[in-house]
Amino acid sequence: MLDSILLFFVFFSGELGVLVEEKFLHIDLEVIRKGIQASAALAGYFDVNGS
Repeated sequence: MLDSILLFFVFFSGELGVLVEEKFLHIDLEVIRKGIQASAALAGYFDVNGS
């Protein structure tokens, strides 16, 4: 009985860890993508002004 409960907790916490990790990775990708867009926009802005 105790083994099955322990297995359930290990499995559940493992699944939760994967979910949390995926969420953080997704947030990181969003931040990186926004940063690239912002730097590209800034580069275009400075090219137009010639400075």
